[in-house]
Amino acid sequence: MPLPQMLQMLRTQQFTGIVRVAAHIPDTGRHLAYDLSVYHGNLTMAAKNLPTPEELLWLLGRMLKVGFMDTLMQYAQSRTANYSYRAILEAVVNTRALSWEDIEKAMTERLVTILERLAPHTCTIESQPNPEWDLSYGDLPHGIDPSTLLERIDSRKSLWQQLYPAIPSFEAIPRLHEGALATIHHEATAQHLQTWVNGENTIADIAEALYKDSLALASLYLRWVNDGLIGFVANDDSPVGLPIVLSVDDSPIVQAMIRRALGDRYEVISATSAIDALSLLNNRNVSLILLDVTMPEIDGFEFCRTIRKIEKFKEIPVIMLTAKDGLIDRAKGHMAGTNYYLTKPVDRDVLLSTIEKFI
Repeated sequence: MPLPQMLQMLRTQQFTGIVRVAAHIPDTGRHLAYDLSVYHGNLTMAAKNLPTPEELLWLLGRMLKVGFMDTLMQYAQSRTANYSYRAILEAVVNTRALSWEDIEKAMTERLVTILERLAPHTCTIESQPNPEWDLSYGDLPHGIDPSTLLERIDSRKSLWQQLYPAIPSFEAIPRLHEGALATIHHEATAQHLQTWVNGENTIADIAEALYKDSLALASLYLRWVNDGLIGFVANDDSPVGLPIVLSVDDSPIVQAMIRRALGDRYEVISATSAIDALSLLNNRNVSLILLDVTMPEIDGFEFCRTIRKIEKFKEIPVIMLTAKDGLIDRAKGHMAGTNYYLTKPVDRDVLLSTIEKFI
């Protein structure tokens, strides 16, 4: 059953209780399943498994960035004869630590993020009617009109389209470019990428786990795409339509500059030494190499001569990118087997136009 039809049915029936909704994503083989909390035909929450009233309070504290949840929970429990959703929420709202408006806004955003994943697919449902189900919001208890949620989802489509093709969809899987972490000096960014960007989680998965809006998270990821930190994996586990450029340079500053310059058009992978570069060449389908001259142990000239002796690397374009601009150095680069020679600092447009000659 299409999601809009299912929600309209619940609305018409004035259903109250829990609905288990499941959908299969053909392109990825993934299976989605969520519990929807429904109050008189309107939605009040969606989760893989609905939390207890106490867990819901903790969740709201996290989503709304409210501290002292231990104190709030103890107060709510002391003020209620039962631990129903409604009783717990009313007790907390009466403290003015949370407002009904804030709670409803947070739950609306959560519902949109989850329903957005279900909307493109045919859904199966299992209904569990419960007239006593009381998860609701406001002084006059109510839920969120499904039509409002569907309108929000529809309005977001154009915003997702603006992120394409850098970010194909909310079900796209981000992947950290090799060598990228070495160029990141912002601790929170590095920690997030190490924790969540593992080649398995989609943007929607990460947003759900962090209780974030998937579209807001995607906008952040677009910045990281443009900085050359991440790319996106297609269904065959390969980067989505982006040629791979291997940047070989022992300077983190230069590596960051190259990632920013090329990240929206190429997948940039980084190596800080010739040894690391050889390893990447053997494991990735590299389309072009940007090569510095001055590196520890093996310099750029020697590295280029080495790969030109290996049959499968003989035809890979190599652009020497270095601060050395003398005729002798240019001649050495040509003799070593480089295809082109650019002097640092290089203009972004010049770099892009040069790469386009070879890819």
